[in-house]
Formats: sequence, structure tokens, C-alpha cells
Amino acid sequence: MLDVPVYQNAAVGVVLPRPFSDWVFAPATERGTTTVIFQPRDGSLSDQLWGALVLVPFGSGVPLGAIADRRIASSWRATLGPNYALLARDSVSLDGVPAIHIVMSGSINLAVLDVEEYLLLRDSTLIVLQFRYPRGQPRDSIAAGYARALRGFRIRSTASTDLPVSTVRPSDRPAATLTSRPSPWSVTLDRGLILFNLPAAQRAIAPGALTSELVAAGRRTMRWSPTVGAADTALYAVGHFHAELRRAGRLTIRIWRSESADVSINRATDALIGLAAEAWGRYWRAFGPVPTTELALVETAWDETRGGPAILFLGRDADTTTIRRELSRTWWGGVVRGERATGTLVERELPEWSLTLFDARRPAPAALAAALAAAGEPRWREALRTFLAESRDGGPALATFLRVLGDSAAQSLRPLLH
Repeated sequence: MLDVPVYQNAAVGVVLPRPFSDWVFAPATERGTTTVIFQPRDGSLSDQLWGALVLVPFGSGVPLGAIADRRIASSWRATLGPNYALLARDSVSLDGVPAIHIVMSGSINLAVLDVEEYLLLRDSTLIVLQFRYPRGQPRDSIAAGYARALRGFRIRSTASTDLPVSTVRPSDRPAATLTSRPSPWSVTLDRGLILFNLPAAQRAIAPGALTSELVAAGRRTMRWSPTVGAADTALYAVGHFHAELRRAGRLTIRIWRSESADVSINRATDALIGLAAEAWGRYWRAFGPVPTTELALVETAWDETRGGPAILFLGRDADTTTIRRELSRTWWGGVVRGERATGTLVERELPEWSLTLFDARRPAPAALAAALAAAGEPRWREALRTFLAESRDGGPALATFLRVLGDSAAQSLRPLLH
């Protein structure tokens, strides 16, 4: 362990202050790759409250964006598990060097967290600077410490003489050199509302209605109130957005257009907007109304499209099937919550089954097909409508759903329930 104010690597020319005075550095080198963990002096890696500086020998000629995409696909998607989501991907600058900034969420060994990374190339070295934000910890204070480390991060010429460790301070580096870097943000639950505190130039888009937005002292505060289901701090996007409104009959479609020039942003085309409007109408008639007539579409750089209550975050896989399946989560996951006993049924099987409303020839999930066959079409649809109606003001009304289905059909669903 290195209990010093600043870590520096003379070979690469990297200088990094620690976020807090009681944090230490733990450098290690294996097969040419240097990994420097920084964490609380008495902390444990399993707490996920730590950061890392990784220095990797790397060849030239590979675009930085491709490196970031490969790292996301080959490492982070598996590491962060089934709840993985890419929340942000930006082109920024660190100490005058072009960098890719990514933010992801997910879980590691049951610990839910956000991970922020900066990737940049210096000569023949890939530099990765990583910060971890475990959920349940005071994010504002953690973000403030990480921001101090980032303000003091320097990339020096290896031919120059570095400042001694004891004289390198975060304040030595002009803040203006980080103007293109998004500052850390926080997301919290505040009396049933989702509260964001972030840089004034950015917006956070979440499910529900935007009830207040205040910009002051270079910061933006946004409060979102859920319109369908409970507040959820696990699904949101942060970036530079502006709103565009469309109408499709009685439905208002609010499109959050990304102002980023990044070619990886998935745009809400007229075809996708029409597809979403058509699916919304079909589900409204089949499953019953929800307490909003506004649907949000959010342009993101995410790999996967993700749906929530009355909202779609558009990913690279946005096609007819994906849009329809994810939009059904307004009802399956929004109106009926996916809790421990019903998680597989509500979060996986019913969204897949919902696609059969558009194509009767499409195979339904096996357990649901067996339940439908046992109950018959009229009883199946009655059970679904009852499930939705009885679940609106609380937890999923599973017992009522199974009772309406009947014993034989309910037995087919038992493998999906915990």
C-alpha cells in the first residue's frame, strides 16, 4: 500500500491525487499491465467503493471509440450482470488529451453500483481511469472526492521533470482544462420522487413526469414523479437533451433528442415513433388504460433498448420486435411490479408473450402457452386484466391472478414463481 497524497508513474507520465486523505494506493504490475487500486485505508474491494488507474501497453492504429466498445462488450456486460445498462458515452478531453467517457450500471456479487470510466491513449499506452459508485452510499460526497482526483489528474511528457509528489495538488491544475468533461451527478429518492443533481449543461431523463427543474450556480436539479408504478432509480439517461413533442391521436409522444454528434446515438426516426404509437394503442386496448397519455422516447448510445413505465430508451437493437416488447413493460413492470415471487413471470415471460398480440403465429413462452391452453382464451384474458387491475395500488396480485386462471393453468406457471 502507498499512503501518499499522489500516485505518479514516471514511465507513462501519469499523476493522480487520491480522492480523500484516508485513501491509499495499491499498485501492481503483471505482464506489462499496471493496475493501481485506490480505496479507503480500511476498506474492502467487495464494498465496491474504490477506483482504479490501469496502464496497458497498446499498439497504435486502433480508434479509441472501438477500444471502448470492445471493453464494454467483452468485459463490462458480463461483469455487471443481467441488469447491465450503458448510461452515458461521451467524447471528452482529459488534460488536453482526447478521451472516451462511459458510465454503466449493474451489479457485482449482489452489490448494485454505477461505474464511470475514462479511456485515453498516450503514445503506446492505454490509460483507463475508473470510479465506482456503490448504491446506498452517500453519492454526493463520493462524487466530490472523485472530482478532486480528476481535477488533479495530469498527463506529462515523460521527457520532462515531474513535480515531486509532495507538491502536486489538485488545485495546481486549472479547472478550465476540464470544461468538456461531464461533472459527476447524483440520483436519490426524495419522498417518492427521483431527484437528480447534475451539471447545468446536462439533463437526466427518467420514467414519469418532470415536476420541477431548477438551474443555479452551474448545477441543474431535476425531480421526476412516477406516473405508472413506483419510482425507480435504476433506469435513467444523462446527457445533453432537448424535448420535441409529437401527437398520435390522444397520445403525446415526448422525444428527448440527444444533442451529441456521436454517430453511436440511436435516433428516434419517424418509423420508430409510428411503431411505438401503434404498440401503445394495442396494449392500451388489450391490457387497459394507465394514468398517463404521454410516452417518452429517449435517444441513447446504449447497446440495448430498455423500456420502463411509459418510456423507451432507444438502443442499437431498436427494431419492431424490441420496441413492442420493451413498451409492454409499462404494464409488465410498471402497473404490475416484478417482485421476488413474480420476477421471471412479469419481467421476462409476459413481455415476450405480449408480442403474440401482433402476430398470432408467434410462439408464446412454453409455460404461458400451457397455461393459456389449460385456461382457454377468454379466461386467460380475464385473468390478465384482473392481474393488472388488482395490482395498480400495491404489489402484484399474484394470488388473484392464479385463482382466476384456475388450478390446471396455475400449475403450468408454478416453475416461473419463487
